[in-house]
Amino acid sequence: MAKPDEQLVQRIADQVLAAIQAESASADGRTTPAALRPPVGVCTGDYSKFTELQQSPRSPQTESGGVNPPAPAPLAGFVTAHQLEAAIKAAPDGVATLAADARLTPLAADYARQHPDKLRRAGTPSQTTRNHPAPAAAIPWLWWADGHCPAVQSLTREHRACLRPSAAPRNDVGMVEVVRDLAGLVEAKRVQGGLLFVRSGARAVCYANRCKTLRALVGTCAETVDEGVAELGANVLVIEYPYISPATMRELLARMLAQPPKLPANVAHHLADLHCR
Repeated sequence: MAKPDEQLVQRIADQVLAAIQAESASADGRTTPAALRPPVGVCTGDYSKFTELQQSPRSPQTESGGVNPPAPAPLAGFVTAHQLEAAIKAAPDGVATLAADARLTPLAADYARQHPDKLRRAGTPSQTTRNHPAPAAAIPWLWWADGHCPAVQSLTREHRACLRPSAAPRNDVGMVEVVRDLAGLVEAKRVQGGLLFVRSGARAVCYANRCKTLRALVGTCAETVDEGVAELGANVLVIEYPYISPATMRELLARMLAQPPKLPANVAHHLADLHCR
C-alpha cells in the first residue's frame, strides 16, 4: 500500500476548513462567518449538559482502574474460629475486624492467640488513639527490656509521656532488679505497673508473680490483655518482642495503658490465701 502524500492531505484539509469558514451572504447584504463546530468525538470540556454526570457519585477507584470492594462489616456477637478464618480470607488486607463488644468462643480465642497479627478490634481505645493514646491516669508505668530492639525503642518513645524507663541492667541480673524495684514502686503507688519487653516470658512472669503487688501476664493478643486486666487486675505486661510484630506490640501496649489495673475483691482474697501457703 502506497504511503499517502502528506502535502496533499494538508492541502485538502486546508481547503475543507476554508470552505467551512467561508462567509455566507445574509439577507441585508452583510456577511456572517459560518459557525465552526468541533468534529464529532472531540471533547470540548463543557459538561454542563450532562447533568447525570454531576449528580451520580463516583465509585472509589483503585490504582489499576477497578472499583474498590466495600470493607467487610466487623464480626459481632459470639465469633467462632470458622468465622475468623473466613473473615481473614475475605478481608482485602488479610486482617479480620471484630466489633468492640464481640466475644470469642474458646476455639476462636485459641486461634486469635496463634494469629494475633490477623485480628483487630473496631472502635477500641487502641485504634482511636493509636498514635497518641492517653494514659489511664497521671501515674506513669515502668518499662524495661532485656536487650536492644528498634521497635521497642520506637514504641516507648511514642508513649514517653506516660512511661518511665528502668535503670536496671538489660540482662538476667537486671530482670531480678527491675521486678524488685517494680514491686516496691507499685506498693508505694509511684507507678501503675510495668511493661517488660523480653526474649522469653517464662522467667519474667515467674519472678513478677512471686511479688504480692504484681500480677503479670504474657501478651499474645489483645484479648489476652483485656481479659487479664478485667478479670485479674493485671498490672505487668510481658511482651516477647522477638515473636510479635511492631503493630501487635503497639496494640497490646495501647490496651494496657488504656485500662487502669484494679484488683477484684475475690481475686485479692484468693491471692492472699495462696500467699499464706
